[in-house]
Amino acid sequence: MIETKECNWAEFIADATQSKGGSSEPVFRGIRNHNWELLTTLERIGHYDEPLSKYYTSIKIAKRALECCTEQRWDVSEDLTEQELEPKILSTGFYNLPAVEYMIYLRHHGFPSPLLDWSQSPYVASFFAYADADLRDEYCSIYKYTEFGKEGKGGSANHNDPKILSIGPCIATHKRHFMQQSQYTYCAKKRQR
Repeated sequence: MIETKECNWAEFIADATQSKGGSSEPVFRGIRNHNWELLTTLERIGHYDEPLSKYYTSIKIAKRALECCTEQRWDVSEDLTEQELEPKILSTGFYNLPAVEYMIYLRHHGFPSPLLDWSQSPYVASFFAYADADLRDEYCSIYKYTEFGKEGKGGSANHNDPKILSIGPCIATHKRHFMQQSQYTYCAKKRQR
């Protein structure tokens, strides 16, 4: 990760909106305190390195109650195999997970998630960095992530290393997803069998 400190708003926006001419456009994430780690909501409650199958069990349990309360329906297979949980690449270069629309809906409503949400807009990310700013915080952070780095997609060319995978932006889910110009990343690695 490369850290840069911008001295003013104009410098930040100029850097954020400058096209690098690469094969993917950057996404942004704002955090109000620069000392906070870049963590998913699932990691924030202590669930690091949780198998995807365990997470799917949790969201399937919540599904029936949510469908009753919201009168919405989500297509979530009752019995997902480990093979079905393997990420599948789409023609767009993004990856797809089963029931991803449901996972994103849950993420936008506070359910702990393995997804880290980003925005295509540096302005939206800035809002989240500054909206609940505390004067005791030295400064905020706005992260900028580009899908295809120098070491390839997901940050590493080594086949066995964990990979950062992207989801979005064309997902049929909650309106916040579109209003915030959201995309999502998650980190995955193959388990030894």
